[in-house]
Amino acid sequence: MMINQNKLMICCPAYGTSNPFPSNADHYRKYHGKVAWLVNPWTGTNRDPKDIGSDPFGLLISDGAEIDPVLKKIEQELHEAKRLLRTLNLYNEDLFDPEFIVACRKLLGS
Repeated sequence: MMINQNKLMICCPAYGTSNPFPSNADHYRKYHGKVAWLVNPWTGTNRDPKDIGSDPFGLLISDGAEIDPVLKKIEQELHEAKRLLRTLNLYNEDLFDPEFIVACRKLLGS
């Protein structure tokens, strides 16, 4: 999956302050050089220390643009699976563990 970092950042990835300069990820990296990205600049949330350690300059942070289509596709496939099982009289809600679905949504950032 390609990581999209084209949306304007809402906060500084190094400090979390508002109005980062420059506010485009590539321009920010060129202007500031090798500065660790401690904050997700599109959500304003602190990054996990393990993520910072493995990707200090935020090259793998998603601006969220590609998450919505992926989540919608998963939800459509889940709906279709439930419909098919109901048609075959095999539907059982236990097959669709809500905790698993919530965990998937958290993983996808929604």
